[in-house]
Amino acid sequence: NRRKLQEIAEKMCEFPNPCSYFNLEQIDCIAEVLFQAGEIDKMARLLWTLPTNELVHGSETVMKSRAIVAFHSRNFRELYHTLENYTFSCKNHELLQDVWYKSHYIEAEKVPFFSLFSDFLKGFFSLFF
Repeated sequence: NRRKLQEIAEKMCEFPNPCSYFNLEQIDCIAEVLFQAGEIDKMARLLWTLPTNELVHGSETVMKSRAIVAFHSRNFRELYHTLENYTFSCKNHELLQDVWYKSHYIEAEKVPFFSLFSDFLKGFFSLFF
């Protein structure tokens, strides 16, 4: 059953406008399958095919997908915007908090002073996250 859903998800990414063929509930299901399978590139292609209004007023699954894709593409501005402007349910809080912490850590590593203490902080953060 899961394999069948993955096949459908892969085919869905090929449609120029999936909203013309699938309803939002089906799109949510496909996005969740892609997330669970770790298919971030396919999830990104799916999001690019959705009309803007589906993203702006989208479902929680679409918004979670949007945040995950932004994180993996290192588009932290988009990630923070999504996290700050959408109210996620408790079931996604742990995952999204982890993404938020990791993104801030990645950004902080770019600061020269921070790199001196990088190993120490990695060990420290691993105790909590």
